[in-house]
Amino acid sequence: DPKNADAYNFRGDAKIWLQDTLSGIRDFDTSILLKPDNFYFRIDRGYAYLDLDSNNMALKDFKYAYQLNPKKYDASFYTGVAYFYLEEYDSSHAYLNKATDIDSTVSNPYYYRARINYIEDNYNSALAEINSAIKLVTEKAQYYVLRAKIYMFNESEYDDDMAIEDLNKAIKMGSEEAKELLAEYFSEGDA
Repeated sequence: DPKNADAYNFRGDAKIWLQDTLSGIRDFDTSILLKPDNFYFRIDRGYAYLDLDSNNMALKDFKYAYQLNPKKYDASFYTGVAYFYLEEYDSSHAYLNKATDIDSTVSNPYYYRARINYIEDNYNSALAEINSAIKLVTEKAQYYVLRAKIYMFNESEYDDDMAIEDLNKAIKMGSEEAKELLAEYFSEGDA
């Protein structure tokens, strides 16, 4: 049915899953044309735009979804993520905080706030945020890689051992980035 917005959105999701993002976005465009105020259509298209690094376009959809329903976790979280990739860290932080206010049991906002604090050299705050994320989800290699980076740049002499421990955990989870960081760490130590 050419007027079935849900069918277009479903087909768009399928195309995204098949890694045909541009074609998926065209289907999301049609679904939104037919139902402009559908929260989930906006989230789906925004997520596809993030996948293409079209962060301004993603932000427009996520903010629209947020206006439709500010009490939904996805609207706050993804708006924060879009702002993160646009390097608008204060706005990102604000929306990530809103996401945590809605659901404090999800680790992703803590992770992104840790990344912001790390970028801004606020290592103690970054460490607190990533520790909160790891308490919630212990099996995400990127969490241990980020914590290792935080430990490496902290001034404490004991942090290098903790960084190595975290990198080894991430390597066991299959992280190539952790392997590279560990190799780089030991090559610098030999110089």
